[in-house]
Amino acid sequence: MKVKRNPLLLLACLVWSAAGFNILRIGLLAYPAYSTVVNYLLSVLVFSVFQWMIFGKLVKKHTARIQSYGEERHFFLKFFDGKAFAIMAVMMSGGTIMKRYMNTALLYAILAMVGGVFYREFTKFNSFTAKTTLSVVHTHYFLLGMVFFLLLLLLEKSFSFTGPKTGRVLAVYHIGLNLTAVMLVVRGVVQVLGVTLSAGMNASISGMAGIGHVLLGVSLVLVLLQLKRSVTAKG
Repeated sequence: MKVKRNPLLLLACLVWSAAGFNILRIGLLAYPAYSTVVNYLLSVLVFSVFQWMIFGKLVKKHTARIQSYGEERHFFLKFFDGKAFAIMAVMMSGGTIMKRYMNTALLYAILAMVGGVFYREFTKFNSFTAKTTLSVVHTHYFLLGMVFFLLLLLLEKSFSFTGPKTGRVLAVYHIGLNLTAVMLVVRGVVQVLGVTLSAGMNASISGMAGIGHVLLGVSLVLVLLQLKRSVTAKG
């Protein structure tokens, strides 16, 4: 599937945000044992240096690269180059495999609850009673997020199916799931607020959601194929 450069920028933003959130989550879990004024100051210093010397430059680099593509449509995975995909995969992984699956399931459980609360309170605040895509955000995160990774944890314990390529496949799965959820939220907010969209904007939201579903489907099939090979090898 091909998209214009603005959706490519949005995709890059969503992926880096997911990776950054994961790093922040790991840091916050480990931080309570080191909560001192000195460590707070050192953390601010380190983050400032990284922003100035690394992340800020990465943002400018990838923004300039995508903007140089011109107005023609490009394959949707071109929002990253090969090096960026490798960095992102490392940032979204970490720890033992089973612990990683458990932490990911917990993260998606939280997102599912947030999605459910937002749907209920946002529609109530706006006195909206009709159908909206906000109603399925929490189910997407619950089933395709929490339940999916809990199943992977159990399957990993039984078959040890995770291989060198699994991280890349699951990175695509994360992108697909979160892109789908974000577009469901965007569509739902528009529905609740009664905003009239142009034909182009309406098609863009549907197209991005479609890309998310394609990524989900492809990565799910690839995970199943890896699992099948592992089960076959174990007899």
